[in-house]
Amino acid sequence: MSRYIEPKREYYKSKRAYLDAIKLNGKGKETFFGTKPQADFTIAANVTRKHGFRRGTIIRIKGDGINLIGKVDDRCVAAEELWKDEKIVQFDVFSKMSQKQADAWGKRKMTVEILKVI
Repeated sequence: MSRYIEPKREYYKSKRAYLDAIKLNGKGKETFFGTKPQADFTIAANVTRKHGFRRGTIIRIKGDGINLIGKVDDRCVAAEELWKDEKIVQFDVFSKMSQKQADAWGKRKMTVEILKVI
């Protein structure tokens, strides 16, 4: 699991770094499906038709002091590439962290439980 954020201009020393964060995270104002992401609830995942998670799937993520329940409501292209190349499942959870905090948090292995498939 990793975090993705809404980039805010004040978090970045340069306009270039800010634009790079938007490229990585999107603008953080709406999901791929056009909904507003909610911190520690909206999950981006592999939502491809084959070997993907359906939009609306409810998931519990536990480990490393985290125990959250969220909903797959965003598409994660990186997760789709990881699955295609290495058969690894990745989830990104939307967070109110700064880019620096999200980078420091990094990627972590967690236990994932699928609670409800829509």
